[in-house]
Amino acid sequence: MASLPRLSPLVSVLIGAGCISFSAVWVKLTTVPPTVSAFYRVFFGFFILLAICLARREYHALRPRQLLWGLLCGLFFALDLYCWHASIQFVGPGLATILANFQVFILAGVGLLFLGERIHLRFLLAVPIALGGLYLLVGNSWQSLGTDYRW
Repeated sequence: MASLPRLSPLVSVLIGAGCISFSAVWVKLTTVPPTVSAFYRVFFGFFILLAICLARREYHALRPRQLLWGLLCGLFFALDLYCWHASIQFVGPGLATILANFQVFILAGVGLLFLGERIHLRFLLAVPIALGGLYLLVGNSWQSLGTDYRW
């Protein structure tokens, strides 16, 4: 079997970003519930990644502990996608993506509290800017928004 051509890292990132940027729109256009769309994204993504790894011969046997951690990560990723897909149905693809990307602030707090990571000045400056942007999107007219939108 011939090996797949390798793309430059920049091209790979651009292709991935292009695919991901349309995913919220496709989720909004579907008629399936968020649980179904999140499941199939993880399900098909697994098999596509597996096929790429097998085609490139970039695989090795996993020990049970590694497999368990991988399955746990997959479960958390599926739950994350479910929450994102549900928010897409409530507030639309744009705002749902912004809200989902706020997880970086939560994960930074987890890293600080549990892993002893340091917080840099750039991050401390980014938090109020991000919160200010979110306030500009929904804060001014919060009471006039529908219950689904506020949820």
